Amino acid sequence: MNICIGIISYLPDEQVKRNIRKEQLLKLIDKCNEIFNLPIIIVAQNWKDFTIDNTTIYRYKEPIGIINARNTLRKKFLSLDYDYIIMLDDDCTLDGDKAGGEYYKKEITSHPGMFGTFNGTLLKLFAISKEMFSLLDFGDGYVESGDYFEDILFVNTLLKKYKNKHFQFNKSYLSEKSNNYNDPNSTWYYGQYNKRDIGDRTRSILSSIS
Repeated sequence: MNICIGIISYLPDEQVKRNIRKEQLLKLIDKCNEIFNLPIIIVAQNWKDFTIDNTTIYRYKEPIGIINARNTLRKKFLSLDYDYIIMLDDDCTLDGDKAGGEYYKKEITSHPGMFGTFNGTLLKLFAISKEMFSLLDFGDGYVESGDYFEDILFVNTLLKKYKNKHFQFNKSYLSEKSNNYNDPNSTWYYGQYNKRDIGDRTRSILSSIS
């Protein structure tokens, strides 16, 4: 089975935060290579002259938004010769070793044509097969405008429509420790919206899906 890692990334112009995000990303790539030793594809927004060796980078000069970046990653993956993709964000912090990575990959190969959740609806160590990813995209909203939480909507829609294709990863061998809700270096959220309201809109959209 051919497995790849897919990362969406945006580097802000503000230099201090840009340097922090670059350092986080480089640590993530090093850890991915150590744990998984798999091909890595990156949807890279506003990277300018920044690059990372031994990765496949799809560059976008301007920010295209979180949901559009996820849809772009999806399209790239579906066009490539991979069976499964492990999804990560550029702020992920992985903890584990090669043995844990081998166990994680074994869980994927034991569930062909399915999708696996690692930590609820977070798309961090979430894995999905080409068959399942071809059935659903992330919509056309803007998280940055407070439309909806694309990860919650995407995973819960999969669970609602294709529950028999779901498996849960064993979290004993790897962990992901990024600050998903209160990251001071977030590139999209700086308190401009009430996250509870976004969650309510997300749940309303989900309730309309049959």
